[in-house]
Amino acid sequence: MTFPVASFQMFLDKDPKTIELVRTSLTNLSFIVFQIDNPSWTPTISSCLASCASLTNAVREQHTSHKRRFCSHHCNNNNAFDSLDFPERVQLKLRNVDSTPCPECQGNFIDAEIINTDTVEHTSVFAGMLAAREAMAEVARASFSVLEDSLGFRFDQVADPSGYVVDSFYYPPSDPSTFSNQQPPPPPPSGESEDAYPAPTSSSPCPAHVDAGLITMVVDTAPGLEVQTVFADGTKDWVGLRLGTNRVCVVLGRSLETLSRNTLNACRHRVAATVHPRVSLVFETNMNSHGVHLSQRRIKEKLEALNPPPPEKRCVVM
Repeated sequence: MTFPVASFQMFLDKDPKTIELVRTSLTNLSFIVFQIDNPSWTPTISSCLASCASLTNAVREQHTSHKRRFCSHHCNNNNAFDSLDFPERVQLKLRNVDSTPCPECQGNFIDAEIINTDTVEHTSVFAGMLAAREAMAEVARASFSVLEDSLGFRFDQVADPSGYVVDSFYYPPSDPSTFSNQQPPPPPPSGESEDAYPAPTSSSPCPAHVDAGLITMVVDTAPGLEVQTVFADGTKDWVGLRLGTNRVCVVLGRSLETLSRNTLNACRHRVAATVHPRVSLVFETNMNSHGVHLSQRRIKEKLEALNPPPPEKRCVVM
């Protein structure tokens, strides 16, 4: 099986076939995979994945025995660095300090000393995630550009740069005996390049969902990302994606679905259990105040179309 893969450099160079591939994939499949062939970006993302893996392994080892969730916090140049530990995964979050506090702890951070800002390891992760955020923000802006004509607005009109969030997830190996109705993702056939594989019902450390924001980007170190695909006959099924460290998967979020008046669909995706450890970087974009206002107008339009108000109660703005 294969999925659409576009050269990001050719996309930036405005190659017509590449632009059409990206537009068609985002419109019909709700996702696109970019081959990051810019020499300055691939090392940035790859090194960040490696350093995140090192730190999350250390955090996992120290806190697994606690059997509880924790949230660590550090601020540096208006950026907050949080660490969250769950039985099925560890999450490192880089966000702007002006953004909403962690919904679970509401800013009541504990165990802050676990991430010592003086250590080389932490400094490397922090700097790496900042660099990855800048690179992935460029991918988001470029991806959005092919949709602007049909949407009627630009990315910077609805996206909030202060709301950019980068998460790094570490998924420890899962016990194969806990898998339901699925074996771990098979390796690609020898000598062949197989990008996708069937993904029937499976155990999931991150259940099926759509992201709330505009656009999300994912890079990872091992297979595990699965997307729900609509085939030509209208049927839906799950497909696992084998990305590789030099590829970025771009998925559309619920906010963009609303802003597009449902001409675009949010990509439903999940993470499958795997016998191999997996680290991923996830970049999310959220709406600014104008985007929120526009989204509310779209929702109001949809509700009024379903249940139009009586003529005497309609308001005409002069």
